[in-house]
Amino acid sequence: MNRSTFRLGLMALLIFLGTGCAHQVAFQDVDYAVDEDLRSEPLVTVISEAERTRVVPVRSFMTGIAHSWEAEPGVMLVQVAEIELPQMFERHRLAHAASTDGGLLHLHLSVPRYLFEDFKAKLTMHARLVDENGNTLLDELYEAEGPGRGGRMFFGGAFAMKSAMRTSSLEAFKIAFESLRADLGEALDARDEG
Repeated sequence: MNRSTFRLGLMALLIFLGTGCAHQVAFQDVDYAVDEDLRSEPLVTVISEAERTRVVPVRSFMTGIAHSWEAEPGVMLVQVAEIELPQMFERHRLAHAASTDGGLLHLHLSVPRYLFEDFKAKLTMHARLVDENGNTLLDELYEAEGPGRGGRMFFGGAFAMKSAMRTSSLEAFKIAFESLRADLGEALDARDEG
């Protein structure tokens, strides 16, 4: 093999590895119930536009390096918030920014860290609850990790990667929101008692 043939082959390999399919990953048709008593306080959940549109690239050698997946943790956060929080608050709505209407609690949510590694989703969710007077009632980080899906990815390849990411990510968000619900209840009960 001469040098020019080698270079041509190397360029073709690099182009193949650099191109491939990009798959967006968010949840589809997800719904579940949580066991919470409804609170009467009106709540606005604020998830910024920057958070909603953030994309985290994910690659896996196990499923083919030519493929890439674009995890959308902000979209996932919105989807889970739309399921969880209306089951906790009678009057709840999502917004891109804090409301100027008085008498509202604001829950600011973000996902400063999202990874899909070791065949599972790992995330950090930040939650800050602010009362109608601008006082911070809660400011916490929630670390969560979904179950590993290595077997599914090994046997299903690129086709199973998207499903594995969705399943593990949803479980990680459920874990984070379970802790958040408990902390929200405690913070609001403490405010009502104080």
